[in-house]
Amino acid sequence: MKKAFVLLGLFFILAASLPSFYPAQEKQRDTKQLLEGGIDLYRSGKYEEAIDFFMDVLKLSVDKNEIIRTHLYSGYTYFAMNEPDKTMGQVEEAIKSAPDLKLNEEEFAPEFIKFFEAVKAQFVGTAFIESIPNGAKIWLDKREVGYTPLKIQLLAQKYNLRIVKGGYSPYEENIEMRNDAIVPFRIDLNKKKNWKSFALSSLIMTVMTVLVKSL
Repeated sequence: MKKAFVLLGLFFILAASLPSFYPAQEKQRDTKQLLEGGIDLYRSGKYEEAIDFFMDVLKLSVDKNEIIRTHLYSGYTYFAMNEPDKTMGQVEEAIKSAPDLKLNEEEFAPEFIKFFEAVKAQFVGTAFIESIPNGAKIWLDKREVGYTPLKIQLLAQKYNLRIVKGGYSPYEENIEMRNDAIVPFRIDLNKKKNWKSFALSSLIMTVMTVLVKSL
């Protein structure tokens, strides 16, 4: 009898939680539809409703690209509503998530693209990283970003730069990016050639010389 009461109590607790649980789960599955619905509302001039949809996406989505696109369209909608502060806030969030972000001229109005680029210039700079020899792997804050030579847009802040190439000692330094600027980095790996590789090469050459002389 006691067990039956416990089970009945659990049933009522679960039943009470269903109304709040299922809508959230449903929204999480449908964030893509919410985003597209918000974009449709924006295009219909229903800006306040569009913002509501976008805010729901930002609350529920875990997809980085979807979140970036939602921030962009939130900013685009606020731009149409003539709310520059809110526009800048949303655009800034998108740029911080993707410093190399570019807007499609067929999707966004020229005035908004101009606003976007002005905001981006406040937060982003361009790094041009070269090495001698080229073809070295580049790491920024322990994240692999490509091989030299590389041109990459980065947020204006400090980074740990690490350059790695076989046969050479790794190069590492702390760098600082500046906004709205091209910052060159040219690293000569020959100045830090791997001593183990050099020692092994020297040993091989010495052995070969002795063998040749003994013939």
